Amino acid sequence: EPADKQCVLQFAVIDTGVGIAPEEQDKVFEAFFQTGGRHLAPQGTGLGLPISERFVAMMGGRLQLHSEVGRQTTFSFEIPVELISETDKRLSQLSHRVIGLEPGQNSPRLLVAEDNEVNRRLLVSLLKTVGFEVEEAVDGREAFEMWKSWNPDLIWMDMRMPIMDGFEAISRIRKSANGMETIIIALTASAFEEDRVKVLEHGGNDFVRKPFREHEIFEILKKYLGVKFKYEDKKEARRLPERSTISRELLQSEVAALPEKMLSRLVEATELSDASMIDQVIREIDNEHAELAGALTNMADSFAYDEMLSLIKY
Repeated sequence: EPADKQCVLQFAVIDTGVGIAPEEQDKVFEAFFQTGGRHLAPQGTGLGLPISERFVAMMGGRLQLHSEVGRQTTFSFEIPVELISETDKRLSQLSHRVIGLEPGQNSPRLLVAEDNEVNRRLLVSLLKTVGFEVEEAVDGREAFEMWKSWNPDLIWMDMRMPIMDGFEAISRIRKSANGMETIIIALTASAFEEDRVKVLEHGGNDFVRKPFREHEIFEILKKYLGVKFKYEDKKEARRLPERSTISRELLQSEVAALPEKMLSRLVEATELSDASMIDQVIREIDNEHAELAGALTNMADSFAYDEMLSLIKY
């Protein structure tokens, strides 16, 4: 590790396709340009490379191109980064953890539209634990009906759902009376810029890629609803032991020593993805089994509920 914690990350993407002709290589970073003299062809918008070039530039790098016609094309770039230790990373996350809503403000209504039960329950649990009013929908049609009857302030809308997908649901809401007043955030597993453009064209305000992180959810709520949060005090943040330093055998021996009722409550809370109940039980465990509580908290913070269950139900 360098003394000054500075280093350079190198990236290269190689396409073993037809290559790019020399006379076109200076133009591929222009908006809407496509090789072969095509413009706005059905398979793309011609915006991917210009946007990528700007992202790389914003991070302090430069996107470069090397192509051999008939063989391959290589796009590469380097960006400077600063290294941090895993401990610094964890403590920074803990010190900024959202623990509730600041008093004196209305609790916005949030609708989670997601057909995947695990993903839906995780997000709903996270939002309810903080103090939001939350309702659920399992497909686009149900989301549209819930929007009409409940009038949420913001909708977390999965794009790939049965019966009616997120794109159609957003379009129907936007075409309805007062449909422009609701904030709609798309949930998508796609990393393609074209899908982001499609979300915005259908009326989505923004989007979050799955798997999402807690801070991304809360930043969106701050940005669009002006919500103010309470954060865990840095002085009160627990310095948890690194999971890698604690053997599974030791953790399992501590699990075996837990009172049966406490263990049953922890299993129930984990199976229900009830973050509030999980946190309550872990705090009780912390009184006698600090290492186990620390490992469980690490798992809960990253929503590794399957890992928790495998440990406590071994």
